[in-house]
Amino acid sequence: MTYTVLAFVVLALLLSMGPISLGAFATWCARRGAWRCALGAFHFLRLLSPRGSGSVALRVAEVHMLCALGRTALAVRRSRAILRALPKNASTWRFVNALVNCLINGGKYQEAIDAPLRWSQSVRDGARAKEPGDWALVEINMAEALYNLGRWDEALARLAKLDDMAAVQGLTKSGLLLQRAWILAHLGHGTAARNLADEARADDLPRAFHAELHFTRGAALASIGRQADAIEEVCRGQHYAMRASSERNALFLLGRLEMSRGRLESAEQHFRRGAEHSYQAQGAEGLLLWGDVLDALHRSTEAVAAWQFAQQRDPESEAAHVATQRLALTEGSPTENAMAEFGRMRNRWLWNTNVEGDSRDPDGVSGGIVQNERRGHPRAPSAIG
Repeated sequence: MTYTVLAFVVLALLLSMGPISLGAFATWCARRGAWRCALGAFHFLRLLSPRGSGSVALRVAEVHMLCALGRTALAVRRSRAILRALPKNASTWRFVNALVNCLINGGKYQEAIDAPLRWSQSVRDGARAKEPGDWALVEINMAEALYNLGRWDEALARLAKLDDMAAVQGLTKSGLLLQRAWILAHLGHGTAARNLADEARADDLPRAFHAELHFTRGAALASIGRQADAIEEVCRGQHYAMRASSERNALFLLGRLEMSRGRLESAEQHFRRGAEHSYQAQGAEGLLLWGDVLDALHRSTEAVAAWQFAQQRDPESEAAHVATQRLALTEGSPTENAMAEFGRMRNRWLWNTNVEGDSRDPDGVSGGIVQNERRGHPRAPSAIG
């Protein structure tokens, strides 16, 4: 009997025992990543509960379970409905944070940024004073929405004044450290990124987010040229992955790391597995780079399909816009400015943006872009010989 089947048997028994036992069971399942069972338990619990704030909390919990399962389209629809129904005269920032996180998980970045503006300035000020931890979590998630739109410096600036609010609880403190580390790793500040990532504590985070701790440490290591160590760290995160998005993101990160080392066949396999994963929201940078790897391997038809996936699955993202330009360039000769822009973007996603004079490229393989003279568009130098 599988773990999930056993959990459903226990759920059936608990249904006859009342809401308290059922609620404890739902929480137990969620903490252990038994998302389907937790979703069922929260659903039954909501049916048994009267309408009110408790009902809202259960609806939000269901949305969280749907996100963890990778059912992003349904989760986004329900998030929108809950946001419309939330009272506008009370601080409900713990709900706002969960719903904003769901919108980001579904690739609705601008909508997530705009969501708190549904509340008046006075209500938002009250939430900031009364619920500093939840306010900080919303702002941390907003930074993710911003950098997915390509607004990296703005994302970092948004985090600049959160230290006091984040200090109220371990989750926000370590969450802030990791978000800053992720951004800095992609902006070329590898040493600072590594220091921040090492300062974050796994004990501060829910088990479902332990994978992201290791992913961020991996990105920080990659940004100082330690790709082999970065791969080990990302593999640790892959081991801890509990959410669908974490499983897929691990594959894309491994693909990016292998690509940065010039190991294109291995990178292609990781990217392909990531593209085929059931979670298909966000991730345009992985799909874009998959296309670049395929192009470097002279598999141009597949490369075009990968770039199209980047457009379709994560259309709001910076990487999707780059994919659009990338596709246009396959029809003609790229300009020098266009080539420079592609190089800048790709170096960021491969952690090759060097602003500190770090020792990069320990394996002797450049992650830069060279001109493919036959077809007139970018190709990794390691693709030949």
